[in-house]
Amino acid sequence: MSDALAKGNLSPEGVLGIVEHVAKELKKPMPASFGFDPAGCTVQDCELLASAMFAAGKFAEMKFLVDRLGKMVAAVEKAREKAQSTLPIETAAAKVAREQAKAERKLAKVS
Repeated sequence: MSDALAKGNLSPEGVLGIVEHVAKELKKPMPASFGFDPAGCTVQDCELLASAMFAAGKFAEMKFLVDRLGKMVAAVEKAREKAQSTLPIETAAAKVAREQAKAERKLAKVS
């Protein structure tokens, strides 16, 4: 490898590509220092990513990521709320709100 690198027949990226390919074939995870695996990342990996982006001054990229993730999180939360609203069990808050609306309608009829 050193001769291939020295002669320009192989780049550092090529070396890493070979190592990554072999590691994947052997089902061995790559160390974080060799790259970020978004599909297998953990909360700690996300913390490392955020810190590295901040330290590198990647403001535009951080802003894009915040906007993109915000939209994705909102979509998931909306789907969750919709799934929960189809449950037949009424929450205590919903019961109170319904009873309060009934009482207000009765008051409005009396006035």
